[in-house]
Amino acid sequence: MRTGVAAAVVAAAVLGACTGPDEEPPAPITGETSPPFTGDLYLSIGDSWATGFRDAGGESGPTRDAFPQQVTDVLAARGEEVTLVNLACTGTLAAQALSQPGCDAENRAIDGHPYTGTQVEAALDVVAQHPGQVRLVTVVLGGNDLAPCLPDAADVVPPDSRDCLDRVVPEVADDLAQIATGLREALGPDVPVVGIGYPDLWLALGPTQPDVAAETLEVFRDQIDPALRAAFEDAGGSYVDLTATFDGYADPAITVPVAGEGAVPAPVAGICIATYYCSDRDTHPRPEGHRAIARDVVARS
Repeated sequence: MRTGVAAAVVAAAVLGACTGPDEEPPAPITGETSPPFTGDLYLSIGDSWATGFRDAGGESGPTRDAFPQQVTDVLAARGEEVTLVNLACTGTLAAQALSQPGCDAENRAIDGHPYTGTQVEAALDVVAQHPGQVRLVTVVLGGNDLAPCLPDAADVVPPDSRDCLDRVVPEVADDLAQIATGLREALGPDVPVVGIGYPDLWLALGPTQPDVAAETLEVFRDQIDPALRAAFEDAGGSYVDLTATFDGYADPAITVPVAGEGAVPAPVAGICIATYYCSDRDTHPRPEGHRAIARDVVARS
């Protein structure tokens, strides 16, 4: 039986290639104006996971195979054409999406629109200036906030990490709840708002450092994901648990062949297939990981 990530790779093979670069740079979004979008819109709010950034696989920077682009491909294959408005900004914190104006060009997604206000203000400006056109919103934020709390590859989750998580997780959840609530008030009750979490990358260390894998899985299962999920579900949205999407809860007795790694436990394979963590210690997704995220987003839209 294929694991979830592996199945997504096979299913996504039918999708077409991404389009080429725009002839002109995307028009800016301000509190007074936004581009004259027509038809249904898909708003993407987030950090490097939504810009497609990676520093591996021969590339460093944003890419065209990020999950927002792949969501538009999946929807198009179903006969649902949407225009992607990707506001994501590599490196942003959850609070910065609410407070920091603009995003430098090198941190924006390919074809990402510049904006003068905050990322969330830009999203709300699009909603206000294009009533009834927004078909879907995704939000992936908080990973840069949480990263300093999580252990180095050689460490079990130490007490100071626990203290950091106890402080930062509620702060991130509060920021996400504010974002989700504001979007819901602007969009009305029917437009899907899909929050996206982050995977437990440390599961990849399971064969050599099982204590690290066990403790971090507990942190994601019992602390991080429940808090982030509640922020979106309490505002009438939904949530994609990427530890689950990337097979983190699969039976470790099941082994899966992975190029360069051999046959490894299914939770390890999920991380190795979906991200560059095993091969390059890059925490960002491979195209296969973005496909799996896109699949789960579309399932909630």
